[in-house]
Amino acid sequence: MKSVIGVAAFCLMLFAGTVWAADVVVDESGVGTSIEKRSAVGVATQFPADVGKVVAFTKVRGAGSSTVTHRWIYAGETALEVKLPVGGSPWRVWSEKNIRKGQEGDWKVEVIDAGGKVVKTIDFKVEAGPKKQ
Repeated sequence: MKSVIGVAAFCLMLFAGTVWAADVVVDESGVGTSIEKRSAVGVATQFPADVGKVVAFTKVRGAGSSTVTHRWIYAGETALEVKLPVGGSPWRVWSEKNIRKGQEGDWKVEVIDAGGKVVKTIDFKVEAGPKKQ
């Protein structure tokens, strides 16, 4: 009898784990120049060298009460990681990055779920400034 209860409990835990381990889905994402009313403004894939600051915005579903991380990558190196709390589903999160002189070129922001899985990549470019003569 104990073994039957043990097997039933194991199956219930396995089933519950499957139900609760929902995939995180990114419904909206982008990089812009600011956030207004919980949405990104000035969303683009290319920014001028003197942009100063950009924001990565994501609207996620299925993360429950956990976290997502924005990993900012420049020149193949992690420039910044921001862990963002998620309070429900759907939920909007954003992070910001100051772009300094000399950081022109290709950038990306990886959106990572609490389990470490990259669920979305947002690519953008910071244009080179004018050449000095």
